[in-house]
Amino acid sequence: MYDARLREPIRKSRIKRLDTISPFTGERYEAQEQLDIFTVHEEKEEFSYEPVCLDGLPAYPDLALGSYSLEARIFLLKNVLHYQAEAEMEFVTPDDIEYIKKVWSEELGWDGDETDIRPEKIQYEGALVLDAEYRLNHTETTIPNLVVDPRYYLAEESGVSLDVIKNLNVLNPDPKAEHRFIYYVTIDFGGGEKDIWSTFEKSKRKTGYAVPYYWQPVTASSGSSNITDYWNNVT
Repeated sequence: MYDARLREPIRKSRIKRLDTISPFTGERYEAQEQLDIFTVHEEKEEFSYEPVCLDGLPAYPDLALGSYSLEARIFLLKNVLHYQAEAEMEFVTPDDIEYIKKVWSEELGWDGDETDIRPEKIQYEGALVLDAEYRLNHTETTIPNLVVDPRYYLAEESGVSLDVIKNLNVLNPDPKAEHRFIYYVTIDFGGGEKDIWSTFEKSKRKTGYAVPYYWQPVTASSGSSNITDYWNNVT
């Protein structure tokens, strides 16, 4: 189930290396000499660097999505408990559940809501699958009525009435399902990689919902002062 909505945004191996590799050289920082590129100003010059992203898209494979999110694990466990009750067979023991609760709490910030481990049949609405460049994979995405028509997004962005769009192009058309939409939102973030991860991690633990995201370093000169500023674009 490689559903971007049910996966951790960053792999654990990548988290361990946050802020340890220079986005401008591609080389690892020395343990005691990490350069904080977001607070240091240097004279303007041409950089030869290997960025985290290229043209707004992830450059490193390990920026790909990671393991199942807490939301996904709750979905899977509730369904397993439901079907094992129907089959009158025990796949997940009480000891297993206690261990799962411990891992969820320690690693994923689970708040201890016991309703999350109650047997329940939850219908799977379909997968949102992204390719290596975080673009929609039309072949493997199974979400019904997902709008892929660029006219819709252009009209919405420009404030044009959406009623004028006829024969809207959707993926996996289903007359019984409501329309679904996909958006990319990019913001400037004045902090390092750990700051980005920490901000999204706090949000994820508060809401119980993880969203796919990635970032890239950005440079800009400050007028005629020969000073270059650095920050991250987070998408």
